[in-house]
Amino acid sequence: MAIDWSFWQHIPKVKLWQAAYLACDVDPDKKSYDDILNSNKRNSFTRNHDVEASKLLRRLEANIDSRHFTKSVQGRYKQSWEVRLSEFSVWCLHVGIDIPQELASLAKAAAQAETVANDGGEKQRGTEQTSSKAIQPNKNEFEFSGLLNIPGKVDAWFRAIDDMTRNFQIQSSVIPNETQAWVSLMTAPPPGYEITTGMDKGEDCLLMPGEKPLSKSAFSKRWKKYSAIKSQ
Repeated sequence: MAIDWSFWQHIPKVKLWQAAYLACDVDPDKKSYDDILNSNKRNSFTRNHDVEASKLLRRLEANIDSRHFTKSVQGRYKQSWEVRLSEFSVWCLHVGIDIPQELASLAKAAAQAETVANDGGEKQRGTEQTSSKAIQPNKNEFEFSGLLNIPGKVDAWFRAIDDMTRNFQIQSSVIPNETQAWVSLMTAPPPGYEITTGMDKGEDCLLMPGEKPLSKSAFSKRWKKYSAIKSQ
């Protein structure tokens, strides 16, 4: 189902179910909310776009109140809920969802617009040098999950915790609480970090080659900072 991207890229807000279909590279004009509702009634062994859109829609609904999206009053019925397409595109890239290039370009444009806004104050101070700088997205814009607050100093433990959070969110459609996060790191750590468990000064801890042990109390302090909701 070919999508008329020249149309959809100029629609600021779309219904959540429409966004889900666009991410699956399916034209929402050829679909309806009922197609998603009825997707679970079909053969579970058949991979189809309705099932994929349904899964993505459930994740989006579970995260629509997160800091990735502009707060807005949604109606009583979920089929009428809306999202900014640019914010949806950025969120998809943050949580590792593959999307069509046309949607990815909206995310890049949003990152560029944010960079221009941040640079505006400097330009008004009369420093013409900033006008010659190439507009580049923040180097961490798509490197991390976007689910946690990025600390000033990023170390291997933050990367491991961030990857764990991403994996948990993908599997459960929610961000883990502190206990779930600690247990996940102990029992099912993200691959590539070689995390094992041990004891340090009489306290349970996580071990990673080349890094200092991460005790449960130290993890707790980190988690509170990483997951804290920033004041607006």
